[in-house]
Amino acid sequence: MPTSTAEPGLEQKKQVFREYLREADRFILEHQFQKARQILAKARELFPENTYLAAFEERILVFEAKETAPSPQSLTQEKIVSTQDASITPGASIESVSQHLEDTIRHNIEEEYQKRYTEELRKVESRTRELFEQDRSKLERERAEIECTVAQCVAESRHQLEQEYQQKLRSAVIEAEQQLDQQFAKRLHALEEETTARMTARYDEGKKKLEERFQAEIQTLLERERQASEVREGQLKEDDARALRHALEQQEHLKTQSEHQQKERSARLKEQLEKEHQAALGRERTAMEQHYNQMSAELAERFQVQQDRLRKEFDSQLREEVETMRRKETALFEEQRATAQRELELQMQQKYEKQLETERIRIEQDSQGALNEEKKRLQAEFTEMVEMQNENVRQIRIEVQQQMEQEFVERLNRLAHESEQKLELLGAHIPESHADRLAFYRNALRPFYQSGMPNVEQVTRIMQLKELLELTFDEHLQVESEVRLDLYVEAVQQSLHAGTEQVPDSQKLDELKQRFGIAPEESAQLEPRMLALLQRYSSKRRILVADDEKLLLSSVADLLQGHGFHVITAGTVEDALEKVMKFPVDLILSDIKFGADDLDGFKFFDAVQRVPALCSIPFIFMSSLREGVIVRSGMLMGIDDYLTKPLDPELLLAVIEGKLRRARSTAMRQKT
Repeated sequence: MPTSTAEPGLEQKKQVFREYLREADRFILEHQFQKARQILAKARELFPENTYLAAFEERILVFEAKETAPSPQSLTQEKIVSTQDASITPGASIESVSQHLEDTIRHNIEEEYQKRYTEELRKVESRTRELFEQDRSKLERERAEIECTVAQCVAESRHQLEQEYQQKLRSAVIEAEQQLDQQFAKRLHALEEETTARMTARYDEGKKKLEERFQAEIQTLLERERQASEVREGQLKEDDARALRHALEQQEHLKTQSEHQQKERSARLKEQLEKEHQAALGRERTAMEQHYNQMSAELAERFQVQQDRLRKEFDSQLREEVETMRRKETALFEEQRATAQRELELQMQQKYEKQLETERIRIEQDSQGALNEEKKRLQAEFTEMVEMQNENVRQIRIEVQQQMEQEFVERLNRLAHESEQKLELLGAHIPESHADRLAFYRNALRPFYQSGMPNVEQVTRIMQLKELLELTFDEHLQVESEVRLDLYVEAVQQSLHAGTEQVPDSQKLDELKQRFGIAPEESAQLEPRMLALLQRYSSKRRILVADDEKLLLSSVADLLQGHGFHVITAGTVEDALEKVMKFPVDLILSDIKFGADDLDGFKFFDAVQRVPALCSIPFIFMSSLREGVIVRSGMLMGIDDYLTKPLDPELLLAVIEGKLRRARSTAMRQKT
């Protein structure tokens, strides 16, 4: 309840507001919801924006919802109680009173049973009418669905038959074309063979005539050569005879020679003449053979030329006749194919129409049969359902009594389920003692108030938890006040522990009080705790740690805070200088290298030494630089100690404690 503490009469209004909430809580638990709303209306006039008002309204709605659904047992109990208040004749015996009470209870139960039976009967009749209407609408829907299905089936069948018709038509056309192609190929092959045979015969006949003419020319040439040979042979014989006569004449001239010499000469002359005759005959034969070969070659060449010309003429005529025949057969084939396709299309169209009509009639018959069967089935189901409802009506009397028992069991189960939910909300266990419940409630309230005052949803959950733990509203106020005070002290302690302030100022404290709704009378309870807190924190020492390595900075800060030191951290030399000027520190722990190449730690030390109020603060370097010149430079500048990384925690704590103890001793000597 964050409000300003300066407003006059505010605490009195808060006290009245709390009293209103107490009364509203009591009225809600007593189920007096109208009075609770009236009290909440008065409280809203004081603090309209308070979150507890909306939470209480939700609680009233929840309790009213639970109260509007009483169980049969509760009704029976109320009637039993009412019978107990009935008038009893004074002086009646215990047996008569018991009998009277028993009759009254039985009468009340029978009246309740009769009422419940009538209600159930009406419900059954209403359900029967609803089921009848549902079945009628269902039948209409199914009729429409069947008609739609029939139309869809007809359309699908039509589409399927059209596809089958087109496919069969294409198959038939392709098959007819293949048959016509085969017939055309066979006929074309036969015509080609016939034409080839005819042209071959003509070619063979021309070739035969050409060969006969060639043979005749060869015979003529041979005859001419024989005749020329005979002429030349006769001439040679005549020349030989003349030479022989000349020789005989010479022989006669030489009669005077001896007969022996004459024979020898005659033999030599005859031999010489024979040789000359044979030589001349050989030359003539050779010349005739050359001439014959030349003539034969010329005849063969002319024969080959004429044969080639004859073959070309034959091939040309054959191609022309085949092409002419192919064109005629192709035109005839195209005409026959078009005629066959038209006939096939006509046949398939007639077959398709007949099949489509047959399929349509079949689908209509099937759909009508299915519709009739569905009607029969629905009628049978409706009859069975009516009989079942009648049977249910006959068994209502027994079932109502069983239902009352089942409702009692179900109520027990609901109570068990609610108990399980309560256990889950309480953390799976119920505190046994009152002190344990208060401790549990205190721990449960801390998360709701951790960030300040809770909202409406959180307040609703807090009230539910209060009721589950069976705590009064005064106990709630007491625990809530303790939680807010504890969180306020922890916030101040956290502020001091962070090292951002020496002592929180009044503005900071007022903001924290407003955040946690601390009233003036509650502030009086905080004074001893705040004094103890400030005394405890004033005895600790504050250390400034400067390093650009975040991991090392965090680990060193955790180590020092764990040993009771206040730690202020800085990641740069500029940040460290700003904080050491703003907050008083008792010791400085700094790195040397803050950048890649800069030795900014020496600059930081020099800047601190130039300030008279800071030059006496112990200054310790911590660095991974182990060069002797770096260490000597730091010592020459006047640093108090030099620690190398990685740091030894025990050595670091020992050096810090030693430097702080020495600084305190020096300060005490200076004061004395």
